[in-house]
Amino acid sequence: LTQMTPGSMQANAATSGERVFSIVCLLFGIIFFGSLISSTSSKMSRFSVERDERQKRLHDLHVFLRQRGVTSSLTQRIRKQVRQHMHATKPLPYKDVEALGFISHSLRSQLDRELFEPLLLGH
Repeated sequence: LTQMTPGSMQANAATSGERVFSIVCLLFGIIFFGSLISSTSSKMSRFSVERDERQKRLHDLHVFLRQRGVTSSLTQRIRKQVRQHMHATKPLPYKDVEALGFISHSLRSQLDRELFEPLLLGH
């Protein structure tokens, strides 16, 4: 940890150029590690908020089912399905991919065909 802390070592610069270099390195280290800590802290906070929201939804469901006298076997099945749905990764919608607006009409037609043909053939 000490090796990663900016300015923790004694730096003895002999010339003005070395002093400037040491100061620039020190400032870069402070900025870099500050942004690293900020980014990590932000992600951890967001994760914590999302986890708390999920827990509240599950708790509300549990209270609702318990107040209504739903059997434990049905409650378990409902909670399992809700948890699976909450943890499922949803595919990115077609309209949200802005980069697709840059491809040619023929490429877009080919992409549409490849994406939607299995759905059309299934009906």
